[in-house]
Amino acid sequence: MIYVILELLIEHPYHGMHQISAIQIKVGHFTKEDAVRSKDESARYRQKAAIQIAQLLGNDKRAREPWNKIYQSNSTYHALAMVKNDADNRTGRDLTLDKYIESKDLKTRVPVIKVPPATLQVEVRADCNYKSLPVIADFKNKMSIANDLSAPEIIVAIPLYGKRDFSYWALWALLPGLACCRHPS
Repeated sequence: MIYVILELLIEHPYHGMHQISAIQIKVGHFTKEDAVRSKDESARYRQKAAIQIAQLLGNDKRAREPWNKIYQSNSTYHALAMVKNDADNRTGRDLTLDKYIESKDLKTRVPVIKVPPATLQVEVRADCNYKSLPVIADFKNKMSIANDLSAPEIIVAIPLYGKRDFSYWALWALLPGLACCRHPS
């Protein structure tokens, strides 16, 4: 089954690589997430399979480039999601991306990687050609703390389309290590 999933990810990299990356990222030495996984046999198997698939993606010449881009950008999002500062993590609070080393890193590293926003709605393409997808070119300099149990950070990314036509996407970390985006209406 792993090789079927691997082949699908290679042909359609933006339809599952983010999820593999998020599942296989270790959150810390021992966190609440690790405690839940230790009691949930299915979660342990999912993480083990994700780690194996991640290794296969990194070693496959067809998948290496998109996988490395997705893995690097997700690791950067994850690092920012792990920043905990009780004074700043209040609902509705606006912070500049210059506030933390991790947010500065996000602003400088992700645009260089040239990766599409994490959960950009992408139609499956029969020709498996995803080169025309918009990529993140920059971020607005402010992030907000959303109203949620995990106090996710809302960050607005500015994608670059092939014709330099800019629009905005809101990125936020719903859970540590999982970044999502939506087009603001």
